[in-house]
Amino acid sequence: KYKIMGFFEDTYGINPAKADEMKKAMFQLNQPKNNNIWCIFVCTQDKYWQNILTDRIEMLFNMYCFDGVYYLYYSALDKDGYRRNSVVQASSPLGPYEPIVNDTVDGLHNPVFVDGNKKSHVLDSTIFVDDDGQMYMYYSVASGGGQHLVGVKMDNPYTADWSTYVDLVRPGCTDSNFTNTSLRWELYHKICEAPYMIKSNGKYYLTYSANGCWDKYYNVCYAVSDSPLGNFVKPFFHWFLL
Repeated sequence: KYKIMGFFEDTYGINPAKADEMKKAMFQLNQPKNNNIWCIFVCTQDKYWQNILTDRIEMLFNMYCFDGVYYLYYSALDKDGYRRNSVVQASSPLGPYEPIVNDTVDGLHNPVFVDGNKKSHVLDSTIFVDDDGQMYMYYSVASGGGQHLVGVKMDNPYTADWSTYVDLVRPGCTDSNFTNTSLRWELYHKICEAPYMIKSNGKYYLTYSANGCWDKYYNVCYAVSDSPLGNFVKPFFHWFLL
């Protein structure tokens, strides 16, 4: 029932592409094994919540398949200039992808995931499903001159239980209590982004990138917990991709 794109069938890769003359948001779905590339449109400026006014649509994509439905999670600027997390769905990895609209969600006129960070950028949403079937979403929040990681339980692929929202990882802090800031090397740019959860032997490993992608201190790191929503603790020496 739960599949992550890139780990089944043939391998697919996803990346943003330029908008066309009609200002449609577009991404490319790549199948390197067979040298196939598809250009897939997501939305149009005249009816969608996104701000598609430039010739490059900078979105960050993750694709999952739940119960035969393909969900494309991404972030994009809204019309107020703030980056928001949202999701569209399709019956095939090739689309067409459509906004989710039902009695509880209006993904056509609003981003699907709107938390309390209305004046902050949010991005890099990823999904994790635990052994008991409980779904979680992790993402990065840019505020106060830096970025930190948060997590929330999901009722379904497009509905978050915001009562469970919690801060998990902050730059320089050794754990989710945020009192010990001895990891000074993470504070060069105060950025934690691109979360991804791995479970192994009953432990939850939240991987992430620290510092800016333009900087020599940009690294992939991790924090570990006994629970999917923390407390997460970072090993003191935890650069594992140099």
